[in-house]
Amino acid sequence: MRLFSTLLLLSLGFTVTAQCPITVDAGEDQFSCFPPTPVTLNGNIDGPYLNFMWTPLTGMSGSNTLTPSVTTATTANYVLKATAIDYSTNLIFNGDFEQGNVGFTSDYDYNPGFTGPPFGSYEIAPNPTFAFWAQCPDHTSGSGNYMIIDGSDVPNELLWCQTVSVVPNSTYVLSTWITSTNGAAPLANIRFTINGTVVGIKQAPSQTCNWVQFSTTWNSGSSTTADICLEDITVTGANNDFAIDDVALYPVCTVTDTVTVNVITVQAVASPIVALIPCAGASYTLNGTGSSTGPNISYLWETFDGNVVSGANTLMPVVNQAGSYTLTVSYDYGSGQCTKTATVNVIESPNPLSTWTNIPQPLEYDGTSVALNGFANQGTVNHQWSTANGNILSGSASSTAVVDQPGTYNLLVTNYITGCTATAQVSVTTANSPPAAVAMATGIYSCIQNQIPLSGVGSSAGAGIVYSWSSPNGAILSGQDSILALAGA
Repeated sequence: MRLFSTLLLLSLGFTVTAQCPITVDAGEDQFSCFPPTPVTLNGNIDGPYLNFMWTPLTGMSGSNTLTPSVTTATTANYVLKATAIDYSTNLIFNGDFEQGNVGFTSDYDYNPGFTGPPFGSYEIAPNPTFAFWAQCPDHTSGSGNYMIIDGSDVPNELLWCQTVSVVPNSTYVLSTWITSTNGAAPLANIRFTINGTVVGIKQAPSQTCNWVQFSTTWNSGSSTTADICLEDITVTGANNDFAIDDVALYPVCTVTDTVTVNVITVQAVASPIVALIPCAGASYTLNGTGSSTGPNISYLWETFDGNVVSGANTLMPVVNQAGSYTLTVSYDYGSGQCTKTATVNVIESPNPLSTWTNIPQPLEYDGTSVALNGFANQGTVNHQWSTANGNILSGSASSTAVVDQPGTYNLLVTNYITGCTATAQVSVTTANSPPAAVAMATGIYSCIQNQIPLSGVGSSAGAGIVYSWSSPNGAILSGQDSILALAGA
């Protein structure tokens, strides 16, 4: 092997900083309402990338696209990782040969101008010295140097080698450009090895001056150095004339971005399922305790047949009417909402507050009074008597009122716990009011009993009161002008 003192430069090493030529965006965070439905991720990669992958793959379909669909029952993070070649960092020294015959080793003879035996030799020049070889421009700029080679007729000779430092467990791209200077067969076949392992073979093109690229990826594993060698495995001095340029070992850089799929669970609780309201107009507080709370949570109570007095946007609204009340709990995530609902049915009590009075006796004469007695079906009540055309002597705020004038008397009963009310009305008359008539038959008419006693007991009695029995289709046998009479056919 022929070594050059200029290789001492490589042992000094140099520090490289990856500058990845891509940007990776996993997309805006997504939201899914529980129970989960598929969510589409919106990944994007700007710049030339080698490949990409999503992780984790659980619940994901279309992972080979930038817009996969994911379904997850809990909030989860998804990582989009993309790789690219960092062309700004070439670990190969003088891979474009612009500094001449330095930075590499070769088993071939350095033969500038090809003044020596040609087979198994090379020169570094902007054009081949041999006039019968194609005068090809270099690959780098079209006017620079490249390595011009006459293939060897001796096997196992390495035409170019260089050792560089690498980072363990890192991926790199090995690249070299090859052309033929004599397109006649046999053509060169370049075998590429790293640390003694073949990583690829590339044949020189049959068309001269047509630069073709060899490129492959390589992972360093536990290695801290890469011994890179090129060997022409077409062993012949006949034809087999070619050139290489722009040998490069680029680090593969990785860029990641994370997107979160937030699974939102909203709970709506309304209790009790059925609530009793003591009466229409009475206040009743519904209860949404147990529903979701926290930032971005809002509440709305709605009804189509009831009435919300206050607190429609709270967990404890006040209502005063029977009806169906629905609580909607919403989580607002900006571009949409997750909602749940719960319903309370409010019904009026089957035993509502009611009130009634006794039927008072008529006032006999001026200066006399009667008691009006009010009753209620509930005990926690207050009484209030009123009149527009009579007179209340006492007890207007009690269950019994004393009055001394004929008229209409109103009773308002209020349950002081629920606020429910009920009313009753009673009339007080004087003794000269129209008399009352009560008529009863005290038997059943039949073939055996063809006379029936009639009774007017209970009718008004006293001075000025007269009685008269009559029938449109029967006969009054006796007592036509008496409180007691006898009827027949």
